[in-house]
Amino acid sequence: EQAGTWVLRKELNGKLRWRLLPLHAAVMFRCPLKLVELLLADFPLGAQSKDDQGMLPLHLAFRNESSWETIEELMTAFPQAIFVCDRKGRTPLDCGSRVHVSGNASQKSQASSQYPQNQGFKSVCSVLDLYAQITESDVRKSAQEESRSMVEATIAQLQDTQYDKVKNLKKEFKDSQDESQARIEKLEEENQKLSDSIQSQELDLSVARTTEKQLTDKLREMTIALKQSNETIKAKQNDRKMDDTSIVLKNMMEKLLIQQKQYERQFENLMTNYETLLEERRKIQSIFIEASEQQIVHEKEVLNDAQKFLEDQQKKLNQDILGILGDEKKTD
Repeated sequence: EQAGTWVLRKELNGKLRWRLLPLHAAVMFRCPLKLVELLLADFPLGAQSKDDQGMLPLHLAFRNESSWETIEELMTAFPQAIFVCDRKGRTPLDCGSRVHVSGNASQKSQASSQYPQNQGFKSVCSVLDLYAQITESDVRKSAQEESRSMVEATIAQLQDTQYDKVKNLKKEFKDSQDESQARIEKLEEENQKLSDSIQSQELDLSVARTTEKQLTDKLREMTIALKQSNETIKAKQNDRKMDDTSIVLKNMMEKLLIQQKQYERQFENLMTNYETLLEERRKIQSIFIEASEQQIVHEKEVLNDAQKFLEDQQKKLNQDILGILGDEKKTD
């Protein structure tokens, strides 16, 4: 903040006598280059500020024959200063005819080799050459920053596109997986219902078999009893009571035969239903197994396609980035 503070003096009548920044004073009194650098670092706009005479620090540097390093530092901070005029219409070049070189021996030797020692060196050519170098450096930096920004924007766009494609692919795969899972759960539910139905039919069939066995045993017993009764009737044809018993046994025998036939028909129906259910169960199991195998094959194909797609996109992205970086290097 102190480097940007104006120091001024006024007349008794309030008229401004002079004003300047610490940078103007440092240039006027030919202070060390390190001080000029610190003042510019603290207040860069100082190189663009005019004093009460409309002079920039660069005007004062030429007028007070500052070192070439000081002039170079001021022009680097504000290259356009070389064309700025003061209140009298003078440019910095008009304020001085020569510039002194200070610094190490190599810099002095370079200056001496470019310009004859007995004539010094021409400030106009030197300043213009410095201005061209600074301008070229600024243009190169601007082009590099613009190219870098374009590369970064292109890479970000490619990454966003790649991310969207991967996201959509993951969503499609998740939807397909959910749909397959729903189908599997539905098939499992149907298979469970069929298993319960088969178990119920097996239970009914077991009851029917038990009933049939009981009826068969009872029929066998009745047949034996009837045979014995017939033998007894033949032996005692004159006994009417035996005739009545034979008739009763015969009627019971006929009823048992009728019941046996009914149970046989029920048993045949149960067997038919049982075989039908078994056939349906085999079909559903076959469909379930086939659907599961198809789902597994489909998921493998989707995963392979997704992996191949991601690899292709990654290769393409790398090629695009390398191409863009190559173009940037060519531009540099």
